[in-house]
Amino acid sequence: MKTSRTGGGTRRWFIVIAAAVWVVLVLVLTAAEKGVPGSRINSLGDALWYSLVTMSTVGYGDMVPVTPLGRAVGVVFVLMGTGLFALLIGIAFSLLSGQILSGLRLRLGAGRNKYIFNVWNDQSRALTEHIVREDPRALAVYLKASQDALPGARQLHLEAAPEQAAALALRGRGRVSVFLMDEQVSDLEDAIRLSPLGVPVYCRVDSEPPWAVPNVSFFSPSQCCARRYWQEHPAESPSEQITFIGSGRLCRELLEQALLVNVYGERQAFVYHVIGDMDGFLREHTQLHFIASINSRESGTDAIYFHTTSWDQQLDVLEQSDRVILCEDDDAKDLELLIALRKCLTPGKRIHTKLECSERTREFLKDETIFGSVNDIFTPDLVIRQQQDAMARRMHALYLEGAGTDTPTWEELSAFTKASNFAVADHLFTKIRILLPGETFTEITPALCAKAYKAYLATQETELDRYRRIEHERFMRFYELHNWVCAEKRDNTARTHPLLCPFDRLPENEKAKDDYAWAILGRLEDCP
Repeated sequence: MKTSRTGGGTRRWFIVIAAAVWVVLVLVLTAAEKGVPGSRINSLGDALWYSLVTMSTVGYGDMVPVTPLGRAVGVVFVLMGTGLFALLIGIAFSLLSGQILSGLRLRLGAGRNKYIFNVWNDQSRALTEHIVREDPRALAVYLKASQDALPGARQLHLEAAPEQAAALALRGRGRVSVFLMDEQVSDLEDAIRLSPLGVPVYCRVDSEPPWAVPNVSFFSPSQCCARRYWQEHPAESPSEQITFIGSGRLCRELLEQALLVNVYGERQAFVYHVIGDMDGFLREHTQLHFIASINSRESGTDAIYFHTTSWDQQLDVLEQSDRVILCEDDDAKDLELLIALRKCLTPGKRIHTKLECSERTREFLKDETIFGSVNDIFTPDLVIRQQQDAMARRMHALYLEGAGTDTPTWEELSAFTKASNFAVADHLFTKIRILLPGETFTEITPALCAKAYKAYLATQETELDRYRRIEHERFMRFYELHNWVCAEKRDNTARTHPLLCPFDRLPENEKAKDDYAWAILGRLEDCP
């Protein structure tokens, strides 16, 4: 269990040593005073009584040492009594202001919603600030932090393992959520231990695992960053040329998210260039050639060019790009690239840079497009996925309604199927932009959904076939990015699906099923 033990261990050793010294002094006092004329300390019991009376500062005076050694021991007992009194005051203050008070506040909570974090760092701080701002009943609990590091009365520190803190919080009123953000393998172990408690657990991982753990949601900072980027910086035309410079996980997530959300229909022809080592991405996506032509241009489809040479040998590509995205996993490299590109490329070239920087630096770079800061990524919307989860659940219910069944329930879905529904929710941004061209927005609101749904109904008669083709293309891309292939029968183990075929080959009833992904806009009036 990941609890802080340094302070407790020090106190225990101090108590053991003090007790040993006291026993030795009592024995010395007994030896020094026993049998001496005029002394009333003639046994171990007498010495023990004298020491307790003296150290407690009561001092009845019924016994006093008469020998020089005995009186010296008496002085030590007086000093120990003063130290003991100070120690007791310190312990009482520590208990009242520390663990006992923190545990009591966590248990009672005055109806607050408890958000338990297993670590205090920049990421948990950013997420806490967003949560406290949005939830007036929030109480943030940190299991790894000094009390001095926690600003605000709505935050406290508790030395406990995550499952212990969650069990304690469940005894009070209000919701309980746990965030595991220590970037360690032990976070996954804690998530598994927390699962039976039934509280929602959000576990940070580098990449989302393919298996499901009850009550546990996994989130990847790179994926959160990619989702936020395409929400705030959508494609401006269906034939945009976009160049990524990067080799790490963020670059892969940005490209994958682009392929999933930039689906506008048959008239699109996006051209993506990736400058960097993407061998791992190509190995992980064996069906990528079904989504886009690779290293070549074909009519009516997107194209992806992978460049293994350095960026300075691709200046023509960079100049022709509508935007350049600097997305190395190392911010220092991105800043160095930005400086170099500004010297080489035409002034005014659109360059978007992933960079974590201070407000002063951001002000200095105000003419640049900076994205991916901790405050932008670690938000309830991206980590808890409250809106995305609500929309995905609503979509699944609508799909079941159209299929004339009530199974499987959302809780019974596999991690892959849930991810599929999340992908549908992410593409709603694109659908709204298709229905409301020229509309500028970075978040989905009920009013925006209502406006888009009205446009959908008004154009349904003439554009229904196009809308269905767009949704079918989005559906196929998601499955093909996960290496599914077309076959006569669906087999989840073999990753085969009969509907991974051209739209024109679909039965009419299957074509109609894609309507749910657009009709959901009329069912989101009460989503958060």
